[in-house]
Amino acid sequence: MSRLYSLKQIREILHEQGMHIPDGTLRNYRDDFMDLLPHEGQGRFARYHEDALEIFKDIRRFRNDLRLDNGEIRRRLTERMTRSSAPGVEQTPDRADPDPDSVLQAGEIAAPQAQAANMAAAQQILAQAAKTGELAGNIDLRTRYLLDSNTKILSVLQRKYAEDNKIVQSLREDFAAAMDSLRRDQLALNEQVSEMKYILKQVLTTVSERTAWHNTQDTAVQNLPVEELEQRFAGEHKPRGFFDKLMNF
Repeated sequence: MSRLYSLKQIREILHEQGMHIPDGTLRNYRDDFMDLLPHEGQGRFARYHEDALEIFKDIRRFRNDLRLDNGEIRRRLTERMTRSSAPGVEQTPDRADPDPDSVLQAGEIAAPQAQAANMAAAQQILAQAAKTGELAGNIDLRTRYLLDSNTKILSVLQRKYAEDNKIVQSLREDFAAAMDSLRRDQLALNEQVSEMKYILKQVLTTVSERTAWHNTQDTAVQNLPVEELEQRFAGEHKPRGFFDKLMNF
């Protein structure tokens, strides 16, 4: 009965036989020549027949010792397998074909194991899909939450911007009104200053005239006889005073 080995067990057996192949290198051999390796199952659940041990050894020797590329290695492996399966060809004990009954029994035993492995793989894929769906749902919810939050924030900012624009416009209008009022007050003040200058000029003129008149009158009065002085100051010829003239402008 042909045993079935995992890739890890293959590496351990080769290690015990003196061929040290790193895990990554062994996986590369498997990926490059999987169709030439006798196995059951798929992916990491695949299990390999004993013949796969010799194939792995050949691949290692072809690559490391002979420095052959994958195409040449595949050609040599295929050619050797063809010769081994041809009728009338002697086969060495270490490369002899397995007994058909043994292969059948191994296949019958491996089939439930392969099915179980496939079932486990399917269940794992479903569980992973469920987790992925849950994660996608959470991402969708968080994305929607962020979009809603951004929409609300944008709405608040737009409303605040509109309010600030109204405030700025109101301040501009108040400032313009204040400037107009200031201009009007300035014009009124200028008019008042002009009027005051005019009044002051008139006052100065009146004072000057009054002073000159008094000087003239004083000189004339000094030369008048007493009778004429009494008649002048009796009332009808009394001169108009300074404040009387000022009030009649």
